[in-house]
Amino acid sequence: MAYIPLSGEEREEIRVGITHGDSLSEVARGIGRSASTICREVKRNGGRRRYVATRAQERAEKNRARPKLTVFVSTATRKSLDMATRNVPRAATISVARAAISM
Repeated sequence: MAYIPLSGEEREEIRVGITHGDSLSEVARGIGRSASTICREVKRNGGRRRYVATRAQERAEKNRARPKLTVFVSTATRKSLDMATRNVPRAATISVARAAISM
């Protein structure tokens, strides 16, 4: 199941619920989200006492839009890693990639 980011309206509902003294579980039920999703949202945006929906939305949009850094600087490094990880199970790929980079 794909994660669907919280909308600005949902964040505002969280703020209203917190202001009214509702538990995070009650807020979650009210907007049809998991209680753990609401708990993480509130925790990462200042906690119950400092949660501001507009600030949380701005922060989420900024984090979603940020450019992703390119890990591989050169084509030669990328080709080297492709060769090193070609027949390696996915779980082991990171350690093989680290070994290839440190050579």
